[in-house]
Order: sequence, then C-alpha cells, then structure tokens
Amino acid sequence: MSRNLSFSTMVRNGPTTFFIDVVEPDKGNRYMEIVQTGPEVKNAKSAKMVIPFEAMEAFKQAVEDGVFNAANAR
Repeated sequence: MSRNLSFSTMVRNGPTTFFIDVVEPDKGNRYMEIVQTGPEVKNAKSAKMVIPFEAMEAFKQAVEDGVFNAANAR
C-alpha cells in the first residue's frame, strides 16, 4: 500500500521531536500520524499515534482544551 503525504511538519522541544503527517493512502481513509522521537520514548526508537480522519476534529478540540487548561493552571 502506497502512502501519500498531503501535509507534513515537525515540532522540536529540546531533544524531543514530533513529526506530524497527514497521510492519504491509495486505498483506505485519510489519517494523521504523530511520531515522537527522543529520550522520553522508552524501549523503542519512536512512539506513534494514528488519528483517523473522522476523529481529527475531536482530537484537535481535545488538544486545544488541554493547552488552554495548561496555560491557565495555577
């Protein structure tokens, strides 16, 4: 199965890097893949999370809510 990236970016935070890709496979549904590399990843070279297209908006809202709450924590 072939993978076509419609979007790709990365976020660096010290020794940790997050790679964020939106993948459009030849067969199947579009999805987002987030891969973390760095010293926090134990017993592996990387950790990966896959978010199906149908869940992207809810995932985005959950991340925004988490950022808001972290920024306003006392």
